[in-house]
Amino acid sequence: MTAAATDIDLSSQKTKAPSRSRFDISVSGEEIQFATLALAILAAWIGAVAAFGFAGLITGALTMVAVMFVMLVIISRG
Repeated sequence: MTAAATDIDLSSQKTKAPSRSRFDISVSGEEIQFATLALAILAAWIGAVAAFGFAGLITGALTMVAVMFVMLVIISRG
């Protein structure tokens, strides 16, 4: 093949610009509230561990077991 045989004129082809970038990082108010709540719970758990040591660690973990159990029941019921 020669270079002349593979030349394609791309100036005549129209390219469609994407309507929305796949790297769009806009966040909604609900996402900010969820992130704030998650960070507050994590900070409270870290504070409990700092104040009560191992007992604070176990109390937070056991509380999360109950929360996850309720979430699984809610998800399974549809």
